[in-house]
Amino acid sequence: MLKTRLTKIVPLLAMVCLLFVGGPLGFGLFPETEVPKITKEELKAKLGDRNLVLVDLFKPIADAARTRIIGALRERPADYKIWSKEFDKDKTLVLYCSCMHDEASIRIGQKLMQMGFRKVYALKGGWREWAKAGYPTEP
Repeated sequence: MLKTRLTKIVPLLAMVCLLFVGGPLGFGLFPETEVPKITKEELKAKLGDRNLVLVDLFKPIADAARTRIIGALRERPADYKIWSKEFDKDKTLVLYCSCMHDEASIRIGQKLMQMGFRKVYALKGGWREWAKAGYPTEP
């Protein structure tokens, strides 16, 4: 009896997952948006560009005392719906965080892209790679 139910339920659950997540090819009702990465060298070359908005996604307690990339705006990831209203959707947004695998930058970048921002990038290696390279920072 249980085996019969499972053989009916498992394929149904698999179909629901494919419908919403998209499976291995990423085709679904809610496909995960891929946020392109920008290297620290590429970003350094763009500093000072009037179309660049650089956003430091910080954790209030852990990151409050650290410096930031020169020209970066320090914003809380959880407040992205508020601070993103200040930016033109045609500007180039580069997000960075201090996460091990750029998780906050990617997660918020996906949300911004879904809101209509066209040019959103996550800094590859984030704050750690920038600081390790000795590139320009400010308090």
